[in-house]
Amino acid sequence: MMAEAADIKGHVRGGDPLAVTKVDVVACNPWFNVQDRPDKGLEDLTERALKHNPNVHVLAQVGGLPYDDPVFPMPEKGREKTDWSARTIESVRKIHEPYFKNASDQVEAINKRHGKQVVYIVPVAQAVIALREKVMAGQAAGLKSPHELFSDSIGQARPPLELLNSYCHFAVVYRRSPMGLTLKGAKDEELHRLLQDLAWEAVCNEPLSGVKAAP
Repeated sequence: MMAEAADIKGHVRGGDPLAVTKVDVVACNPWFNVQDRPDKGLEDLTERALKHNPNVHVLAQVGGLPYDDPVFPMPEKGREKTDWSARTIESVRKIHEPYFKNASDQVEAINKRHGKQVVYIVPVAQAVIALREKVMAGQAAGLKSPHELFSDSIGQARPPLELLNSYCHFAVVYRRSPMGLTLKGAKDEELHRLLQDLAWEAVCNEPLSGVKAAP
């Protein structure tokens, strides 16, 4: 949908993307929270993808910490209601620092092993934290509480976060800003512009996204 809105030609979505060799981009959502046990799925996916296309780009989404908690899994947490307003944004960023470092360390190690950048980080969590900050400051049109961003205690996304996620991926895949995209069914133009801006800022600030802002 976003590729169409951006008038990008030749965009094709696949079922089993690695069943064909013409796939240029494969996206995944690794688990980066355990430093001494990197996500083997990302390692395996990268190896498999390169066999089909030596120039493939593997997008590794940094999705954030479930329950707003650095310790996971915690089954007992699933029975509680997460208070997404309880932590300050400063503390949210602080508890995510090891998670972000684990992601960078693993992605850098994979790229070093292959002698080039194969895996690219999609900084969704960074963009989400920035949006939470805007919401808590009353600067996000139509959103009054961080609870409007999440559909459950673990942190599954409601529509605003789904869009923010999509804008982050768009920016990394096409290496261009999502600013100005007009999507069918978009109800709040001001909020959409904010989501696009936050996505682009997060992607440009992530060294492993492969994207740099224009001067």
